[in-house]
Amino acid sequence: PMAMLIVIFVCCVLFIFFDVWYFIRFTYVFFVQRSKKRNIDENPLEEEDLYKEYVTSGIVLLSDLDMYMHMNNSKYGRECDFGRVGMYIRSGMKHALNKHHGRTLVNAINIRYRRPMHLFQRFDIYTSILCWEDNALYLEQKVITTDGFITAIALVKMAIRGVSCSEVISAMCGGKKVVSRKLSPELKSWQDSILQSSKRLKQELTSK
Repeated sequence: PMAMLIVIFVCCVLFIFFDVWYFIRFTYVFFVQRSKKRNIDENPLEEEDLYKEYVTSGIVLLSDLDMYMHMNNSKYGRECDFGRVGMYIRSGMKHALNKHHGRTLVNAINIRYRRPMHLFQRFDIYTSILCWEDNALYLEQKVITTDGFITAIALVKMAIRGVSCSEVISAMCGGKKVVSRKLSPELKSWQDSILQSSKRLKQELTSK
């Protein structure tokens, strides 16, 4: 009985102070996607494969709901995080980054919500590369329910550290030099807004 109480107490402490479900889900996604990963050393990507959509699946659980019984807005960001993990592993990007001692950091996210999701509703996260610059990678992520409706869509800017983005892309394609697609008008507008925001914050900092 005492051992059981200790286990219950430890579990309660973990759930209170840590997002336990996040780490459980992350571990599950990591190993599932790892079983599907591409060996880019033996089977490098073709240029058109770079823009392929990678899919991870999810379901709305009780812990995802807000007071209105919809999936909490913050949970969309977490699910997109899992989608990016899946894309990194399956595309060989994680291997290419490790090979060059590089890493990625989320620099900016712009997400638009189009329709709420409810308890036990299933959905897929479609993650794809849009384009890249020397030190940044731009992704698109779509949250799509089983009826085919895009309930949310996100643009993600990933900062690349320790290596240039071009080197990572080249490693994924077997050493071939690949030129990025051009920024779409939508992506260019978002990029401009990021630059304007950064400029304003720097001005505010220097004026103090």
